[in-house]
Amino acid sequence: MQHTTQDMIPRRTVLASAILIALGGTAQAANFTVSDETTLITAIKTANTNNEDDIIQIPANTTISLTRFLPLINSNINIEGADQATSIVDGNNTGDRIFFVRSGTVSFSNLTLKNGTALGGGAGGEGGSGGGGGGAGLGGALFIYDGSVSIENVIFENNRAFGGGGSSPNSNYAGGGGGGMGGKGGAGVEGGGGGGGGLFGNGGYSGGGGGGFYSGGSAFAAYGGGGGGGYTGAGLTASDDGGNGGPNGTDGT
Repeated sequence: MQHTTQDMIPRRTVLASAILIALGGTAQAANFTVSDETTLITAIKTANTNNEDDIIQIPANTTISLTRFLPLINSNINIEGADQATSIVDGNNTGDRIFFVRSGTVSFSNLTLKNGTALGGGAGGEGGSGGGGGGAGLGGALFIYDGSVSIENVIFENNRAFGGGGSSPNSNYAGGGGGGMGGKGGAGVEGGGGGGGGLFGNGGYSGGGGGGFYSGGSAFAAYGGGGGGGYTGAGLTASDDGGNGGPNGTDGT
């Protein structure tokens, strides 16, 4: 029994080594520092496929100017700027929104998103006395299809949403839901872009957009529209069978 302590020392050493090896094999977050459109696209694509919780960092005094769609985000990513005013992603008013979150847990912090644009489609043709309304353009800077998104210290600047035109003079409801941000659900905040409002449904009279945020089906501003000419919607009776509304600008591809 006198050798018990000495015998245990190597065993503990082996055990500690095994723990260190196990910890070393644990997946760690990948960090990407981006400085232009190409590096940002590469970082998002890599983060979408590596099954890790990733961090994309935008340094201070950096403006990433976009000329095309960014890849859809479908994984856990933190997009962090170093300075709210000088870490900038600029959509350049090219007709494309900036970020589209398809799924995942995503955060945006300490940066500026500006000059993003969401475009709704034109009406699908005449289909009733009301005609078809244009589709709502939703979320110029950020559209959230699904997932969990948090936003902290983010400036939304000059982001726009345009709806498609109606198909008849009586139904020129061009919805522009959520100039700054759009999504399937969540809170609505006024300001930051014209939004659809009121009765959103299958061919609803007006799109379910918001002034600053688009919250699918729950409108927080009453401007424009993305549906057909009738008043159809959940729990509502159609007073006029409107035409098909144009496609909403939510496709992100």
